[in-house]
Amino acid sequence: MGITTLPYLLLVSIFLITLFVTDFEHKLILDIFVFIPFLLTGFLLVFFNPDYTYENLFLSFCTAGFFLLIHLATRGKGMGLGDVKMVLVPPLILGWPYTLIWLFLSFVMGAAVGSFLILIGKAKFGKHIPFGPFLILAYFLVLFWGERLLFLIRLNY
Repeated sequence: MGITTLPYLLLVSIFLITLFVTDFEHKLILDIFVFIPFLLTGFLLVFFNPDYTYENLFLSFCTAGFFLLIHLATRGKGMGLGDVKMVLVPPLILGWPYTLIWLFLSFVMGAAVGSFLILIGKAKFGKHIPFGPFLILAYFLVLFWGERLLFLIRLNY
């Protein structure tokens, strides 16, 4: 992408930080903050990196499908539909195999914080804890340190 990379990532970051705050405070993920970065990223992929457009779109929809299955299997108690929509964006940006690292980190952080909150009595089983902030935090971790994380994973195998 060259010179457009930094402004693009800053714009997407603004949307994701807004999603982080609204999900954390209100347990709400607004469509406009998901679909604008999704369409923008898809547009930029088609014109600046067409070799990965189909792969990243497929990865994005597979990730959303996985979250939709969790939502349907738990009847909405394990995952909200906002999370299903929100996971469309990071796979378009991260690609393969960083999306797997992103998902793994999201679930590990969510489980750790949820367990800690239950342990100290701030949450109970069945109480909803917003998952969007964990998805966004893990996205930034993988965006900045994905190469190192991938190197550490490959080093262990």
